[in-house]
Amino acid sequence: MTYVEMTDMSELIPAAPVPGLTLEPVDRRAPFIPGLLARIGDPHGWKSASRTEQEWAAWFAEYPDRTFWLHTSSQDHPRALPNYHRRGFRTFKTEQVEHDPEDTH
Repeated sequence: MTYVEMTDMSELIPAAPVPGLTLEPVDRRAPFIPGLLARIGDPHGWKSASRTEQEWAAWFAEYPDRTFWLHTSSQDHPRALPNYHRRGFRTFKTEQVEHDPEDTH
């Protein structure tokens, strides 16, 4: 697993704008977040992809000020890490993680 960070917004290297696309922040408790993370993360083995409603409630209670954090792993799309680096993120930690074929999340 590779962890990336950006410690100051001045480090951001924006991508070229996409005509007609706007991004707006949403409340982290927006009802579509669990389903979105499940659809995106399931093919990549993200643990958040299989959280139940109760597990999400417990997660939000445990981390009341936390937003969603970027990390990538060998299970993510091959272009994920290079894209983070192009945007100004830098790798600060890597770990070798054994993938359990029985693990579905």
